[in-house]
Amino acid sequence: MGDNFHGLLPDPTEEADEQDDLKAKLDLITITSAKNLDAMESAINVNTTENTTQFAYWDMETGTTSTLRTYVEANRALITTNTTNINNLDTPLTTDCIKFNINGGYAIDGSGNITGSLLSITNHLTTTHRRYVLVRTDTYSSDITLSDSNTKFSPSETGNYLSIISYEIYDNSTATKTVELELWGDTENSLQMARQTFSGKHSSFEYNRVSNTMVVYLTAGRTYYYRAKSDNGGVINAFSTVTNLTLIKLNKTF
Repeated sequence: MGDNFHGLLPDPTEEADEQDDLKAKLDLITITSAKNLDAMESAINVNTTENTTQFAYWDMETGTTSTLRTYVEANRALITTNTTNINNLDTPLTTDCIKFNINGGYAIDGSGNITGSLLSITNHLTTTHRRYVLVRTDTYSSDITLSDSNTKFSPSETGNYLSIISYEIYDNSTATKTVELELWGDTENSLQMARQTFSGKHSSFEYNRVSNTMVVYLTAGRTYYYRAKSDNGGVINAFSTVTNLTLIKLNKTF
């Protein structure tokens, strides 16, 4: 209110301004029912304490006991590791692709040596393993060495490869047969097998698809090949649209 200490009458304009200001402040307070002022004071005190606690949690200054800061400091090493791992995702998962088609094959003996002359691609499989002639159609930047009448290959990079064997079988008999195509290493022996048993329904040509995908470990300089056999005939189709032998070099370790 206006100052009347010296016995002077208050300034009507000043008095009116003060009253308007007080009314404006009171208008901001909405009380819909009777309130206990002691209870209100207690609630205010509780909120003040809670606010003080929360401010402490968010205090990131060095030397504080902030819960958030303590958590971050305790997990700094893990955060750094995860950041590194995320950045490493920029490295491609795969690089080169080795892909072969087949073009005829040679029968092999129990020691894996070629016997006899080149067999036509339409020559029916027998119980004797045969090794296929490989035709490269790949993007492998490091050269592959083909050997032994182009039936064996040697990669120049050691590591994990995603190996996909996918082929089509056809036959014109109703006999039940088991056909298998296998990735074989001269050092490691069997690395991957794609095998299936099926029976023809009639004597005209019928087709069946066999696929197998897995991770294999190949060593640079060693020799590998694909061998096949059947206990009752059948032919692995050589068309590149239906039969492919693929090895994709992986950058990641397992």
